[in-house]
Amino acid sequence: MTKRSRKAQNEQKEQSPFRAAEGCLYNYRRNLSQIETLRQKLKLVESTSAVKIQNYQMRFSGGDLSCPVEERVEKIDDIEGRIALLERWTLPITRLITDLGSAYVLQGSENAEMLKLLQIRYLGDNSWQKTAEELDIPETTIRRRRHLLVKKAMEYLCL
Repeated sequence: MTKRSRKAQNEQKEQSPFRAAEGCLYNYRRNLSQIETLRQKLKLVESTSAVKIQNYQMRFSGGDLSCPVEERVEKIDDIEGRIALLERWTLPITRLITDLGSAYVLQGSENAEMLKLLQIRYLGDNSWQKTAEELDIPETTIRRRRHLLVKKAMEYLCL
């Protein structure tokens, strides 16, 4: 995990629940991308034979024996831990998106409007002004709906 992402996660923990939930909304797509990258890395590490690693290390490290099996297991544990942490912040948002967009949500309802706000602002990386223009509603209304959306995200994230 990069220093930047660790720092962001530590700051996220220290922030107010509102800011942490909003951060999860903003980082949702990036976190999904990181999870996919880590899963691919995990497959690669899992497919690597510990015997091949040991033979390679013995030949090119001057013969110093380390425990390649232990190192491999530690790498796997580290990657799985990072995936679990990212999933802690993304899975609830995925459920929120699914619930807001489900068939039983009436067109024009508060939930439908929150989904549009989520898609345009948080997933679409648009400014508040552009979001207001897209939804054709005043910025003050957008800010109020933002508050409702983030509160709902807090519920899903158990913050």
